[in-house]
Order: sequence, then structure tokens, then C-alpha cells
Amino acid sequence: IDEVSLFERQAVLGQIYKSLGNYPKATDLLSDVLEQALERLGQKHPNIAIFQNNLAKVYGEIGRYDEAILLLEQAIESDLDNFGKFHPKLAIRQSSLATKNNENGRYEDAAILLEQALESYFKNFGKNHKKIAVRQYNLAKVYRKLARQLDAINLLNMALINIEMNLGLEHPISASCHFDLAFIYQDLGDKPQSSTLFQKSYQIRLKALGEDHQIINQ
Repeated sequence: IDEVSLFERQAVLGQIYKSLGNYPKATDLLSDVLEQALERLGQKHPNIAIFQNNLAKVYGEIGRYDEAILLLEQAIESDLDNFGKFHPKLAIRQSSLATKNNENGRYEDAAILLEQALESYFKNFGKNHKKIAVRQYNLAKVYRKLARQLDAINLLNMALINIEMNLGLEHPISASCHFDLAFIYQDLGDKPQSSTLFQKSYQIRLKALGEDHQIINQ
């Protein structure tokens, strides 16, 4: 078995430990994999970003957020070198880092990363692909935190058009878009529009998930 395959197998085992909640073993194994891979394969090997991402996920779950963010930043640099600015792998990594920044109140950084990821998805899949709507929705939520309500409204409306084309307006993500739009219009003081959108969100969830489904505030 070659070194790359060995590192990959060890990384899989580390992820199994993580899924079982054994974070000390997962951390030790994934840290060791990354250290040895850097030594044997070099910083520019494309697998390095994968190993950095794996360890970052564990760090994120155990509250070591700064270390998780640093690893994801390094993974992005590696993917940029190996795949270029608009590769789908890079967009996934940017979205992961944006999530961590968002969770830590770094909304400007999160917005920039999500904008870059969305641009990449546009170039790779086109503006009407079903994957685009989720990215637009996530970016809109960050815009709202930055008080960029009009930008958020624009993105959510574009996401709804995309959802209608690809999934139908009774899809649960349509309810989520209406729900967030309702809050934005509430922020803007438009109570009638906000009320209409809250009701629309409820009706969509009712049809999509049934009366017995528990609706939890987002």
C-alpha cells in the first residue's frame, strides 16, 4: 500500500472516531495524519487540504474554533494552488470556512467567502441550478446580520425563483426563504408583508411536512 492510501485510510478511521464521539482519538489520529502527510507529501499535495479539513471539523465540534478556522484557511490556499479560483472543491471549502466565521460573529469574512463560493457555483453549474438556491439562502442570512436587508431580499427572491424552477414552491427550503423574508420585512417595519410571508411559510411547511411535524423557529 502506498503512503497516500495509508494516510487516507487513517483519515477515514479518524472520521469514524469523530462520528462515534471519541474526539480525543479522532484528534490524535487526524493530527498525526496531517503532520506525517505534510512531511512526506509536502504542502502542495492536493490531499493536504482534505486532511486539514477533516481535522478542522473535529476542532469545530470540540470548540477549538480558532484552530479550525486556521486549518480551513490553509486548506483554501492549498486548493487555490492545486485547482484554481473556480473549482467546486474550493467553493465547498469556502462555504465551510464561512460557516465557522458566521458562528464566531465574523460576518464580513463569512459574506466574502460565500460570495466567492456563489460566484464559483454560477460558473460551474449556471445560475439556475438547484444547488445555487441553498447558497443564496445562506448568504442572505449573513447579509441580514450585516443589516444589508435589501441585498438579502434580492437573494432570497432569486432563490425562490430557482426553487420554483427546480424543486417546486412547496419544497421545505421555500418555506425557509419565506420565513427569513418575513423577518427581514419585520426588521424594515413592514408588518403586513411580514405577516403574509410568515403565513406563507407556515402553509408551505404544513403541505410539505404534515400537521404532526414540529415547527421549530429558525
